[in-house]
Amino acid sequence: MSSEAPSAVPPTAHADGSARWVLAVLLMRLTLPLVSPVRLPGVPPCRGAKRQVIRHDDRAVGTVPQPQGRSRVSAEKPSGRVASTGRSEVSRRVEVLATALLALATLVTAWSAFQSTKWSGVMSNSYAAASAARAESTRASNEAGQLQIVDVTSFTSWVDAIADETRAGKDSGLAVDGTYSPVDGTQSAFLYARFRPELVPAFDAWLAHDPLHDPSAPTTPFVMDEYHPEARAVAESELERAEKLSVTAQRANQNGDNYVLMSIMFAAVALFAGLSTKLVHRAARSVLLGAAVVLFAVATVVGLTFPKQF
Repeated sequence: MSSEAPSAVPPTAHADGSARWVLAVLLMRLTLPLVSPVRLPGVPPCRGAKRQVIRHDDRAVGTVPQPQGRSRVSAEKPSGRVASTGRSEVSRRVEVLATALLALATLVTAWSAFQSTKWSGVMSNSYAAASAARAESTRASNEAGQLQIVDVTSFTSWVDAIADETRAGKDSGLAVDGTYSPVDGTQSAFLYARFRPELVPAFDAWLAHDPLHDPSAPTTPFVMDEYHPEARAVAESELERAEKLSVTAQRANQNGDNYVLMSIMFAAVALFAGLSTKLVHRAARSVLLGAAVVLFAVATVVGLTFPKQF
C-alpha cells in the first residue's frame, strides 16, 4: 500500500514571500507618513527615536518618529523671527532716511531753480541796460565831436580875424603881454562873443600862458584841462556805466549757472535716495544711501556760499 508523502514547499517560495512582505512594509511606511505608525508583527520599532506630532490646521493628525540629534524646527523659529525683525527695522530706517533726503532734495532743487531764474532775469536786465548805456554813450560822443568841431572852427576864425586886423593896423584888442580885450566893431570881438560857454574858460586859460611869446605854452585851448565839454563827460560816464552793467550781467550769468549745477546735484541726491529703497542687497543699498547723504551735504555747503536774489 503506497502512501502519498506531503509535497514539500520549495525554498524559492519562502524567499518570494519574505521579499513581498518587506516590500509591503516599505510601501506602507512611504505612503502613510502622517498617520500613526502600524505595529506589524515581526518588525521592531525604531530604537532611539522620538515621536513628533504633525499638526495641520492646529489638529493632530498623527505622529512620525524623529531621530535624536536632529535640530528641532521649533528651536529655529524664534531666531528666524528675530533676524526678520532686525532686517525689517533696518529697512524702515533706510526708508525714513531716503524719504527725508527725497523731500529735502526736492525742496532745494526747487529753490535752486528759482534762484537760477532770478539771476537769469538780472543778467537779461543788466545786458539790456548796458546796451542802452552804450547807445547813449555813442550819441553823447557824437554830439561832443560835433560841438568840438564848432569850437575849433570858431577858434581858427578868431585867429584869422586877429591876424587880418593886425596886418590892417587896426586895434584887435590883443595886448603885447598876451591878454585880450575885445574891441567893439571888430571881427575878432564878434567871433569871441559867439564862443560856446565851454570854450571860453579854456580860451582864457590858454591866453594866460602867453602863447604868442612862450614856445612852451599849449598850442591850442583844446588841450587845456579847462576844456571839458559836457557831452564828452556824458559819453564817458555812460560808457563806464555800460562796462559795470556788463560785469554785473556776467556775474549774474555765472550765478545762474551755479544754481543750475546745484539743481543737477540735488536731482542726483533724489535719484540715489530713491534707488536705495529698491535694492535688496544691503551693501549696495548702504553705498547708494551714503553717496546720497554725502552729495547732499557737499551741495548744501557749496550752495550756501552762492549769492541770493529775492
